[in-house]
Amino acid sequence: MGNGSNIRQYGVLWRYAAEIKRQDPETTVRIKIGTVGEEKGLVDAVETLMPHCEHRFCAMHLYNNFKQAHKGLALKDMLWRAARATRILEFEAVMRELRDRDKAAFSCLAKRPAVHWSISYFGTHSKCDVLLNNMCDSFNAMILSARRLPILDMV
Repeated sequence: MGNGSNIRQYGVLWRYAAEIKRQDPETTVRIKIGTVGEEKGLVDAVETLMPHCEHRFCAMHLYNNFKQAHKGLALKDMLWRAARATRILEFEAVMRELRDRDKAAFSCLAKRPAVHWSISYFGTHSKCDVLLNNMCDSFNAMILSARRLPILDMV
């Protein structure tokens, strides 16, 4: 078990797991990660381990964290408008509106890079502009009846 928040330890752990899987593809590797407070360094670790992958936040989780300190329908609407903005100018206009309305709410969102949560900053190579992680939930709901079956019966 590794301790500390050093991003190198996180990277070493995943490289170790990848090496185990490379040497024996039949091996099951489970990595349990515990955090104290926020998941500091996770974004950096993902970027280090997968530099060519786009890492996005689930907008619903972003909103759920945001609303704990910044309540109100108007702020909720502005967050979602910023997340759904398809052009950078549109995103910046919403963020200016948010800054004028509530500086603390603006600061909360501004400290998170828009490239992770606003469509306006998503790369063009990805063909998926989903802001939520409910694709997994939808898939799991569809296979619910099959999940009780033995693996061979699922096929």
